Amino acid sequence: MIGAPTPTAPINPNYPTGDITSFIEEFNQPKQDMNLDIAEGLDSLEPFDDAPSGKLDTTTTRAAASAGGRMIAAVIDTTLPMTLGMIAKESPEEFKATDSQREELEAALTEYMALRGDDIPPGVMVMILVLTIYGSQVPHALALRKQNLRQEQLDQREEELARREKELKQKIKELKKEEEEDEA
Repeated sequence: MIGAPTPTAPINPNYPTGDITSFIEEFNQPKQDMNLDIAEGLDSLEPFDDAPSGKLDTTTTRAAASAGGRMIAAVIDTTLPMTLGMIAKESPEEFKATDSQREELEAALTEYMALRGDDIPPGVMVMILVLTIYGSQVPHALALRKQNLRQEQLDQREEELARREKELKQKIKELKKEEEEDEA
């Protein structure tokens, strides 16, 4: 029921309930000797019977490599045509791979990833994706910068011309006024 008091859970004695001092004291107490000679290293330890072997079966590896290959191919076939389209000032669709070319790219990337054991570190994959996606924006950004600088120059020239036109009209008024005064 809403608003009813909730029962409090009993305190588990295995959880720390003290302050930092009690924690440090407990931490500094002697620990159980594991009879492990550091000089022997980890080579002397036997693996657990139920521990995984560290290798995936080939179908799992191939499926993961195939998924990775398709993803990388999709990113490449999206960003590179966009970059080429910006450079050429054409539609990116003109630079996209055909279905057969894309299948070849996916197959090559899948084979690469399968041979590598699908061992592309996530950090490297993220870096590749970031560089691919945002690297393709560089030509567009440079073109926009150039266009904006030209527009700024045009705006400045327009303001300068408007100022000169205003000064010229003022001078013409003054000359007409002087001319009228001289005639009178």
